[in-house]
Amino acid sequence: MLRPDQVEKVRRLLASGQMSLREIAREMQVARNTVIAIARGRRHNEPPRSPDEEESQCLSPPIRCTGCGGFVYPPCRLCRVRAVKTKELLLAKMRRADAYRAAG
Repeated sequence: MLRPDQVEKVRRLLASGQMSLREIAREMQVARNTVIAIARGRRHNEPPRSPDEEESQCLSPPIRCTGCGGFVYPPCRLCRVRAVKTKELLLAKMRRADAYRAAG
């Protein structure tokens, strides 16, 4: 795992635009995929948050979801995913029915 100062140096080198990803990886003695991950913003080197910090960032208190009954911070992600999946299944069923009618 890279130290935060190493990640910052890679970011500075990327921002300067004078070196290729391969050259930066060679100079910093890290894998090229690590440099790519930093360039794409997937490598932050921030310590993981505690659950207390995550809860304090929610704007509203947890409530009971009217759809699934779970104790959630609104909106309920599970209910949204279920709605999308149900819609996809319904559309697939309608397409099959249309194909069946067109063939028959």
